[in-house]
Amino acid sequence: MTHTATNPAILDVLEPLMNAVWPSLDVVELDGWVLRASGSVTRRANSVWAQAIRGSSAQEFRPTERAQPQDHRFELILRQTEKWYAERHQPVLFQVTHRPENIELDRFLAGQGYSCQSETLIMTSSTPAASAHNTHTPRNTGLVGPELGSQAEKITLEVADAPTPQWLALWCAIEGTASPAGRTIASELVQSVPSVFVSAVDHTGAVVGTGRMSLSGDWGGIYCMAVHPDHRRQGIASAIVQRLMACAFDHGASHAWLLVAAANAAAQGLYSSSGFSESGRYHYRREPDA
Repeated sequence: MTHTATNPAILDVLEPLMNAVWPSLDVVELDGWVLRASGSVTRRANSVWAQAIRGSSAQEFRPTERAQPQDHRFELILRQTEKWYAERHQPVLFQVTHRPENIELDRFLAGQGYSCQSETLIMTSSTPAASAHNTHTPRNTGLVGPELGSQAEKITLEVADAPTPQWLALWCAIEGTASPAGRTIASELVQSVPSVFVSAVDHTGAVVGTGRMSLSGDWGGIYCMAVHPDHRRQGIASAIVQRLMACAFDHGASHAWLLVAAANAAAQGLYSSSGFSESGRYHYRREPDA
């Protein structure tokens, strides 16, 4: 697995932000590892973030550290980590960002039988200039543009500070969160930090697309992108991204990030056409089945 950081400086900013805007419901720090659990709802909220601490005083993940062999140190912490997740009846899952500081950890986990899964791109962009958007645009805006074909006048974008039940139902369905308990956790996760929620609504009033922009200072993070299978390839996702970017600018954010599966070439193309480019990657390491 390659561990070259496309833009290390941006990753230094984004890794803490990504953790902050998707905060887990159950969190504990163990010798530099942040253990996160939220009832198995989404990988991000149920994985270990092994922080790569940098700086002259940092002791975490330094290849030159010789006070204790890294493998021995990792093994001690891993056994405690596995116990913590076992108590919650969840598998251990590590989120490993592609950067040199994580090479030793990733090698160690592979040696322990942890499988590599779900490689993900971290893409970033600047928010649009003020001149490109009217800050007084009505909250409900009809989609226009040839890419939407005959559906252009039948779908509107609705912006809110909280998800509607229909928004949550669609996103959970696409995400694969079906149980009532899981939907309750999902609702807590998406409302855990200040965010803007966009719903694409068809002429019957049904929500056919979702998006969320989490706000944190100069940055905004796009999450919860989903389009109903019957309404894909109509430009809805692109319109939601554009609307979220405008909302981020209106709330003072000058930059935005999003996450997309490395295997999803279509989504990467959509985001690239919206001005996003790759700034880094991460993958997950999952413990072997018992």
